[in-house]
Amino acid sequence: MKKQCGRNRTGYLLIFWKKTKSLDYGFDGILLDRCADVFNEKVVRASDGAVASPTCKIFQATEASAPFTVMQQAAVSNNLLPLFAVPLQEAEDVVAVAKSFHGTNARHKAPGGDASQALGPMLVLGSESQGLHALTAQWRIPVQLVSVAITNAQIDSINVAVAGSILMSHFQPAAEARFGKLAAKHAELEQKLLEVRKSMMSE
Repeated sequence: MKKQCGRNRTGYLLIFWKKTKSLDYGFDGILLDRCADVFNEKVVRASDGAVASPTCKIFQATEASAPFTVMQQAAVSNNLLPLFAVPLQEAEDVVAVAKSFHGTNARHKAPGGDASQALGPMLVLGSESQGLHALTAQWRIPVQLVSVAITNAQIDSINVAVAGSILMSHFQPAAEARFGKLAAKHAELEQKLLEVRKSMMSE
């Protein structure tokens, strides 16, 4: 996952760690582009030391162009699907995208499928002011756009840290089982509806 914070945005990192530190989302790497130092005293304290965890690798880009190359190479080498977080009007909602993502992976992993075709998620979030415009201009491999729907009319936007937390919860490995159960329930309801329609037609 890549998160572009802008320069010296310690606040975003603090919120991000507070939202995600108590949950094991199953992501094993974070690439930060022009963010505050992850070993900043406030960030370390807010993360309860999670920034030093050996289970989550944190990388900080030192050159403006470095993340574009590194991320694309990582996606291709590790069979990852880049998921670009963008405003809702530009993309499908996270639930629909996650349902398709996990459903496709489940079919690949099922008996008779090709497990090597299953993909992992690479979540990409930009700054609140500029988004991912600079990144998309230099991106050369396929991506999936995704957004977080805001159903409360009193809220017109959410910050990057909150959006990242929601996206991570939907694309974490553990979510595949949840979406699988929902898909099975949906199929069951559709079958029952079909039986009811047949019964009505026969009367």
